[in-house]
Amino acid sequence: MNPSTELRLNTMIRGLSEMVIPAIDPKNSLAQEQAQLILGHLHAMVAQSGRERDLNRIELEEQKTLAQDLLAAAVGGPDTQAAAEALEAAIKTEQKVQIANAIENLLRSTDASEDFKALSYQKVMAYSDESLLRSRSWFATMKFDSAPQELLAIESLFS
Repeated sequence: MNPSTELRLNTMIRGLSEMVIPAIDPKNSLAQEQAQLILGHLHAMVAQSGRERDLNRIELEEQKTLAQDLLAAAVGGPDTQAAAEALEAAIKTEQKVQIANAIENLLRSTDASEDFKALSYQKVMAYSDESLLRSRSWFATMKFDSAPQELLAIESLFS
C-alpha cells in the first residue's frame, strides 16, 4: 500500500510539531521561525490538496475577463490600438504572463482616452481586490494574515 500524499503530509506535520520544533533551541529564533514557516506550508498543502491547477484556471479566466473588459473600452490613438491588438493576440495564448504584460502595455498607452483611463482604473482595481482576497485566502492556513476574518474558505474559491 502506498500512503496518500495527504497522509504523508500529515505525518510530516506531526513529526515537525511533536519532535523537531520542540527540540529546537528556543533562543534560536531564526530556526524557530523557519520551522514554523515550513509547518505553515505543510498545512497549506494539506488544505489546498492538489487544487493548484483549478486555481490557475480560475485566475486565467478572471484575467481574460479583465482583458476583454479593457478591450471593449479601449479608445485612443495608434498606441492604444496597437496595444489592444497585442492584447487580443495574448489572450489567445492562454498564458497568464503574456496576458499580464499585454494588459500592462495597454494601460501604459500614451494616447488612451480619459474615459478609458478612468474605466481601466476601476476594472483593474476591482480585479486586484478579488485576486488579492483569493491569494490571501489560499494561504490562510499559514496564519500570517492580519485580518483572517476577511478570508474565504479554500472550497469557496472553487464554487
